[in-house]
Amino acid sequence: MLKNYLYSWDSDSSDRFFLRKLHIRTSVRMILLWALGISLVVCAVDVTPAHSQETATPVLEKPTENKVHSIVQKTNDSSKREALFAELEKQSAILKAQEKVLKIVAEIISPSVVHITSDSVKYGGRGERIKHHDEGSGIIIQHKERFFILTNYHVIRDALNENIEIQYTDNRMTNPIHVWYDKETDIAVLEVKEKDLIPAKIGDSNQTDIGNFVLAVGSPFGLDSTVTFGIISAKGRRALNIDANVNLQDFIQTDAAINPGNSGGPLVNLQGEVIAMNTAIASSTGVSAGIAFSIPINMVELIADQLILYGKAKRAYLGVTLDSTFTVSKAKALGIEKGNGALVSEVAPGSPAAQGNITVGDVIVSFNNRSVDDEKHLYNLVNLTEIGPEIPVMVFRGGKVYTTNIRLLER
Repeated sequence: MLKNYLYSWDSDSSDRFFLRKLHIRTSVRMILLWALGISLVVCAVDVTPAHSQETATPVLEKPTENKVHSIVQKTNDSSKREALFAELEKQSAILKAQEKVLKIVAEIISPSVVHITSDSVKYGGRGERIKHHDEGSGIIIQHKERFFILTNYHVIRDALNENIEIQYTDNRMTNPIHVWYDKETDIAVLEVKEKDLIPAKIGDSNQTDIGNFVLAVGSPFGLDSTVTFGIISAKGRRALNIDANVNLQDFIQTDAAINPGNSGGPLVNLQGEVIAMNTAIASSTGVSAGIAFSIPINMVELIADQLILYGKAKRAYLGVTLDSTFTVSKAKALGIEKGNGALVSEVAPGSPAAQGNITVGDVIVSFNNRSVDDEKHLYNLVNLTEIGPEIPVMVFRGGKVYTTNIRLLER
């Protein structure tokens, strides 16, 4: 409607501009004929079939300079807009292709995400019953012929199996037949009886980098199948004040919008693979502020496998006490170029560390082929390493780096 109106206005203005030019040409011709001594009547007759002087004058008011400029400007603007739309169509082809990737990823992962609600009862100091309701999300996985839901422990904390409800994307409801959890990592595994489920494809969180595009999927505020988009903002967040029991931390940070209800849902890469499980947010209001934290899927898988196989998470034991005051500057002062590592302040006799010839004053710079950032990082690496096989450990001692093989024990 607006386009038609502007087009009509342009057409009308062009006609009036043309009439004004015709009037000017007629006046010039009359002056020339008069100069040659030709009757003005002849001139009038010559012009009358189009517009006589008497009838044309009221219509052909003199257009101002601004009005002429406005007519030309709007004509130019219209042409420019059409050219811009054509260029936009051309350039947006790349964005449309990227948009299609996001749509495909969302379509792939959505059937593998569930909505979880739980209800529990606690007793206060005076014996009063305190009801607690929680909601979150979960990821469907398959282990051999059995199906499980990965989620956060805090989503189902203290709830009985019959008080945990799982809703699939086709709106079917079910309860778990078995529940296992690990408080130190905030990971829980729920076994379900259904066999016609679509498991998520699991990726490798060690292959993620800062800046990678990711999608967060879940049920924020009970709005199931919600998808948000962002990037990986940071890795290796380990000092978060989330819960007193969550001691093993190695979070991936993302700016994808995560809100209450997203806990337990997947963080997905552009290949449709789950690379982390959404767990917590940093916010003063309780809603997304662009800072969210997810547990790397490699950690989730390790704990989940142990829970399924053994009913508990197994923790490895190295047998060292680490210096929490050891800093990057101190490491560089010793000659460690990158300033990384964990300083050993005590070695337990007969421990795996002692058997591997690790001594007080050594700086452990690599553990199981992974660079050690600090003492918290080494604590995570040890506790989340498989018990049994020998692993390589690199230590910095006296200006040189030595490698020793250690077989961890269960603590």
